[in-house]
Amino acid sequence: MTRRAERNFNTLSWSVVVFVGLVVITLVLALQLFPRLSSGQRVLDGARPAFTDERVAGDVAGVKMVSNIVDLADPLVRDPRTAPEVTGLIAYVSQQTGLPQAAVVSALQSKFPHSLALLQAIPLQSVSAELPQLIAFVASHSTLTPVALLAALNQNFPHLAQAINALPRMTSGWNNVPGTAGVTRFDGSPVTTVPQVRDYLAGDVVGAVQSQRANFQTLDRTSPGLVVIPAVLLAIGIIATLYGLVMLLALRRVGVLDTGSRERRLTLGAWAVVGVVGIIVLALVPIWSLVGRLDAGQSVLDNLRPAFTDARVAGDAAGVSMVSTIVDVADPIVLESGGAASEVPKLVSFVATATGLSAAQVLSAIQQNFPHVYGLLNAIPLESVTAEQSGLTTFLTTTLKITPDQLNAALQKNFPQIAQSLAVLPAVTAGWANVPGTQNLTRFDGTPVRSVTQVRNYFALDVVPALQTTRADFQRLDGLPPPVTWVPPLLLIAGGLVLYYSLVMMYIWRPRPRGSPAVDRSANRAPAA
Repeated sequence: MTRRAERNFNTLSWSVVVFVGLVVITLVLALQLFPRLSSGQRVLDGARPAFTDERVAGDVAGVKMVSNIVDLADPLVRDPRTAPEVTGLIAYVSQQTGLPQAAVVSALQSKFPHSLALLQAIPLQSVSAELPQLIAFVASHSTLTPVALLAALNQNFPHLAQAINALPRMTSGWNNVPGTAGVTRFDGSPVTTVPQVRDYLAGDVVGAVQSQRANFQTLDRTSPGLVVIPAVLLAIGIIATLYGLVMLLALRRVGVLDTGSRERRLTLGAWAVVGVVGIIVLALVPIWSLVGRLDAGQSVLDNLRPAFTDARVAGDAAGVSMVSTIVDVADPIVLESGGAASEVPKLVSFVATATGLSAAQVLSAIQQNFPHVYGLLNAIPLESVTAEQSGLTTFLTTTLKITPDQLNAALQKNFPQIAQSLAVLPAVTAGWANVPGTQNLTRFDGTPVRSVTQVRNYFALDVVPALQTTRADFQRLDGLPPPVTWVPPLLLIAGGLVLYYSLVMMYIWRPRPRGSPAVDRSANRAPAA
């Protein structure tokens, strides 16, 4: 090889290194790996607390309790089929026993007053309709204005006031949840009613989180963070470019490399450095488990993508807001400890004092003019309805002369809405203060989550805000090409090519005995004069 050919070959070889370095830099910038993977890291940081084993299990348990509450309330709130079932049930018992309907009602009133009162409160939308009329009635029979009366209720009867204030929002939004316009389930079916919101949250959102928990945790291994990947790639590209330029400048100064010379050994070492870079790139893929991590990450993106659309994230907030309203209604009235039941006689005394009527007259007026309100006030706490269920079953089976199984079959066939509420009520009252499956669940700040109200706060104050704050970053990570699964193959190809190229160059520049035809240039010298 002549001096000129050797110089040209060496220059070309190091120019390839510079070119490869520039290609790596261009790919990092063109594929927007920094903004994409920085967004991905923010998604991991923001959603990490929600993807622990304990919280995913708690999500499932919490949504199951929400589902029970919805199954309990759905027939009671606005379902037009339920109220006729109440009169139908009384007529059915009367027909089967031969007792007058008034006698059936009297027997239920004496033995199971809370259960009968709950039936008489149905539908709860009628309670909402009667409340303003009740306030106006009391105000018209007292010196208090409606505004002053409401203020007095809020101050003196906070638990009842909480349920009363939230009930109209619950009943008016039950079949058309505010904020869910345009929201659909992952399969495209509409999400409008509270049961549909429940199905969406339980079957789609929490279901997707549950199915992707392991993949999220695989992607979220602490070392290294996602942002390290483009940083390393960029560093490799910059180093390769600078290293190639340095060697090109050195060639201009050093000149031709003689066989076995120090310069040839230095060149061989320089190419060995390039080979080490290729080995490092190849080694990073298994050391960082990039194939498994980014495959898991792509699965997370594919399965959670429907949950991170703008409409659905807004729908999550709207749905959980409605759940919060339902809990505001139910929390004071489900258990005795909720406080509303103990405030009822005090409220009657307050109205009696304000109107100048006796307590008996107040109750009679409420029963006559506002029967649904009267029924609800006498039904609480709902745990008393649960306590009456065993005796009610015994009463009905004895009276009707049928077995419990026959009674359940008759109720489900003829009165399915009432049967649904009565069947799920024990699970709601038993689990209200201690939701099954939440023994290890905590808020993101570590405070325990046990009761239904705490579950509500966890979803409303932790989970939904996490979705809202990571939505834009998730969309940026997911929306820019290429898929994240391309990163490991690109690294393997780049590292493999760099290593192969360096080995070829090391072979070419390996030391050779002086006089080798490939490098001996003595034949090119002019003979001595």
